[in-house]
Amino acid sequence: MKQKYGIKYLHFLFYYLISLQKIAVDILRNLTIATPTDIANALSLYINSLTDSNSSPNPDETLTPKEVDDIVGNLTGSFTKNTSESFIMVQQLNQGENITVLGASFKRDIGGNIVKNTKDEIINSNISVGALISDQSLEGATSLNMLIIDKPISYAKLDNSDHKKLVSSVIVVALQRNRSSTNLPYISLYFRVLNEYQPLDNAMYSYSCSFYDMDASKWNDSADCTKPIYNTMFKRYECNCSHLSTFALVGSPCDTDTEVLDNGICKSKTVAQV
Repeated sequence: MKQKYGIKYLHFLFYYLISLQKIAVDILRNLTIATPTDIANALSLYINSLTDSNSSPNPDETLTPKEVDDIVGNLTGSFTKNTSESFIMVQQLNQGENITVLGASFKRDIGGNIVKNTKDEIINSNISVGALISDQSLEGATSLNMLIIDKPISYAKLDNSDHKKLVSSVIVVALQRNRSSTNLPYISLYFRVLNEYQPLDNAMYSYSCSFYDMDASKWNDSADCTKPIYNTMFKRYECNCSHLSTFALVGSPCDTDTEVLDNGICKSKTVAQV
């Protein structure tokens, strides 16, 4: 039994996870030879291999956010892939019998869940992360695709500008349409600050609902998303965004010497006093 946890075993585990990651990436970068289910399985395997590995990801065997976004957006069919590390949902919106797919949620150490018909499954539920598409956004839409990454290790080091810090799970959202729509795709997002990203030593953080800007390669907290409101009952932040993308909750530390946290925003002590 001791040998199982010795150096040889750890080396074997390390190379096993690396090879799984490489296999998954090879499949995901050669999509013409894979079915939608195969692609979802490979994406799930890729995320799991990153989560289980303590090594720094190899750039040549790591998907970019844009690659992940494109993969999720192009998935077809109707299925889910659920693990304790991620949840992939591809759902046809017209399922008959008055069934409407509204979004997805995820509970840490349990997995994901499709939200249908009633928003109470997210609004009044103790979840780690979730997303709800608005009714008006469904005009002309045929499929709602979502990927939830519980422990987004490969996303955590994407952007260190302005001392920004990823503090939540990541959600990738896409709609497929059979006709154009002039309605903006509004989405409601629900984020809990994960235990591993909780501020240390009573540090103060200002949080923002952000989308990953593929062109600028950084998290963007522009006016496309509202300032998150903290739900004290469920200990999470809630906001709305007017487009679909890759989303997460991002924190920026306050300068404790010159700033205070006022309504969730870092403000200078002078301004806050006024």
